[in-house]
Amino acid sequence: MSIREKFYIEYTTLTSVNERKTFPQPIYLNKNSREVMLRWKYATFSTSLVNIFPTTGSNLATNLVRYSLDGSTWTNITIPTGNYSVSELNNFFQQELSSHYIDSTNPGFLLYVNSVVKKCYIIIDSTKFTAASQFCIDFSQSLIYNVLGCVDTKTFITEGYHAFSDIPKINYWGDSLNLILDIGSGSLSTINGVMSKRLLTIPFINDDERNIYYVENTINSVIPVSIPNPFTTYNIKYVDNNNNEVLINGGEASLEFELF
Repeated sequence: MSIREKFYIEYTTLTSVNERKTFPQPIYLNKNSREVMLRWKYATFSTSLVNIFPTTGSNLATNLVRYSLDGSTWTNITIPTGNYSVSELNNFFQQELSSHYIDSTNPGFLLYVNSVVKKCYIIIDSTKFTAASQFCIDFSQSLIYNVLGCVDTKTFITEGYHAFSDIPKINYWGDSLNLILDIGSGSLSTINGVMSKRLLTIPFINDDERNIYYVENTINSVIPVSIPNPFTTYNIKYVDNNNNEVLINGGEASLEFELF
């Protein structure tokens, strides 16, 4: 018995990769045992990763902020979906707030990152606003506080320099993703001593021209697995190291594997 399978899917909208494939006809093993060997050949992941996004599936939004010019009346800001650096987020806030400044070239709110300690900070100066008795900004409306690292204090209502508590998660999904392959009752690997269905890890080192993340089984390794008999379906999911489903803003994913 040998099963060669090529999985491919393409996305055009913001989504996560969590797909179940069912075979047109059940595949019966030619032996009583359900134990087989699995050999994967390659996996690809082509997309624009995002760190700012609305609530999508199990992932809570990171795109909502609000500000106030008087500490009581608040205005909501929705940041467009995308992958932002700290300076790009600051530029977006300047576009949103510039109409409130006395001089648009002399902002009353700034977001920076300290390259030495690797943490963000903001500066508030209400005297630079046309009608602000006290400028305030609130990052608690979404998980953008994780992106920026203002975890301990999320709302800022006073003048001056405010340093954030944590290192920002600008690389929101970390430095790699894990491909989870669920083909039966068995495990494919061990993570920190716990059995897992993780088949492989794809590092975020890509071909810049095509934006493709690629990993290949160059040593031709195999894994013993237990699958149902008959074999009718399998599930593929891409997650980060905290088991959160990775969001992609359009793109494609593929995997080729063999059971024998």
